[in-house]
Amino acid sequence: GPGGRKPSPGGRVPPADGRVDPRPAGHDGPDDLLDPLLGYIKSRLRKWATPTDKKGNPTMFGHAAYACYILARSGSPSYAWMAGLEETLRRCDNTGKNLPATARCHLAAAYLASGQKKVAKDFIAGARSTAKIRQAGGYLESPVREAAVMLLVLLDLEPESAQVAALAERLRKNLKLGRWGTTQENAFALMALGKYARRLAGEIDPDATVTVTLPDRTRTFKAKEGLHIDDLKPGALIRVKFEGKGRIFVFWNAEGVPRSGKTDEKDSGLAIRRSFYEADGKTLADPESIVQGRLYQVSLTVQANHDLANIVIADLLPAGLEIENTSLCGTAEFRKHFKHGQLRAEHVERRDDRLLVFGSTSGGRREFRYLVRAVTAGTFVLPAAEVSCMYDPDLYSVHGGGKVCVKHQ
Repeated sequence: GPGGRKPSPGGRVPPADGRVDPRPAGHDGPDDLLDPLLGYIKSRLRKWATPTDKKGNPTMFGHAAYACYILARSGSPSYAWMAGLEETLRRCDNTGKNLPATARCHLAAAYLASGQKKVAKDFIAGARSTAKIRQAGGYLESPVREAAVMLLVLLDLEPESAQVAALAERLRKNLKLGRWGTTQENAFALMALGKYARRLAGEIDPDATVTVTLPDRTRTFKAKEGLHIDDLKPGALIRVKFEGKGRIFVFWNAEGVPRSGKTDEKDSGLAIRRSFYEADGKTLADPESIVQGRLYQVSLTVQANHDLANIVIADLLPAGLEIENTSLCGTAEFRKHFKHGQLRAEHVERRDDRLLVFGSTSGGRREFRYLVRAVTAGTFVLPAAEVSCMYDPDLYSVHGGGKVCVKHQ
C-alpha cells in the first residue's frame, strides 16, 4: 500500500506477468519497464522457493511458482528452481499439506512455457480448488483469483476440458457492477476471460452494432470496441439500441455524499467509530457546539475480529473544520496530550476535505487520532467515517454521519 517500506511480491510479480510478451494481444511491451521487474523476481526467487521457517510457507511457494512461470515465458526458465518446487509439491501431496491450487497451476504453466507439455499436464491433472476465503494480504489468494489462474492455464494445456466452461461461468457469476472486487481479481479475471473470449471469437457476430443516444450526441460501436462514458449528469436519459446476434452488457456506478447527509450505516466484518475531544484530550461535552478558532482531537477506532492488512480509513471533514499539522510550532503545546493511537498507520494523507489512513490492524480495538481546527462558524453536514479492506471489499464499515455546529468565539 501507499507508504509501504518493503517490496510486496503480490504487487510486483503480477505487473511482470502483464508485460511479458504482450504483443499477441496487440500491445507493445517496453523493456525499460519489464527488465527491472524480471531482475527483482530473479533476485527474490531463492527466498520464495526456500522459506526459512521450519514449517514451510505455502504463500512463499506460491510466489515462487508464479515467478518460475514468468521467467519461463520471458525466455529464461529457471529449471533448477522448477525442479525444486516440483519436489516440494510432491512432498506436500504425500504429507497431505495443501499448497495453493494457483501454485500448482503456475508451475504447470512454467513447464509448458519451457516446452515440457507432458510434465505440465501431470501437474494440472491434480489441481483442485482450495481457496475458501479472500486473503487481505500476503499471497492475496481468493476463489475468484484461483478460478482465473486455473482457467488461464487450462486454456493452454487442455482447452477442451469440461472445467474450462465451468471456470468461466464461475467468474461470470462473481462479476458485480463490472468488477470482481480487488485489483488482483480484476486483473486475473480479465486476462482469463479475455483469452477465453478470443477462443470463442468465432461465435460472435462481428457485424453486430450498438448505438447509444445521449442528450448531446450519439455514439455507435461494434462488439470488440465497447464504450465508456464518465461525464453523465444526474437524470440524463440514455437510449441503447442493439443490432445483430449476441448479448450486450451495460453497467453503471455512482458515488458521492448525499445532500441530506443521511448515509446507510453498516458494519460488515469491521466497525469504525468516531469521537471528538478537546485539544487537551478531555471528552467534548457536545460535538455540535464547537468553538471557532479552537483545536480539537478526532478519534477513529477500528474494531476487527482478526488481523487485517491493507485497510483504508477515510474520514470526510465537515466544511467548517480543517486538519491541523501537528508538526508545526503553533500546536507544540498540545503534543503532550496528543497520541496517534495503536493502529499501525503506514501512510497518512491530510487533504483539504478528508483524512486518509492506510495501514493494518490486529484483532480487537485499535485507535488513530488526528487534530482539527474549527475555522468557519455555521452548521455543517458531518459525513460518515469509513473503513474498508483493499483486498476484501466484503469487509467494511460506514458509521457516524450527522452534523457539526461551529459557534463564534
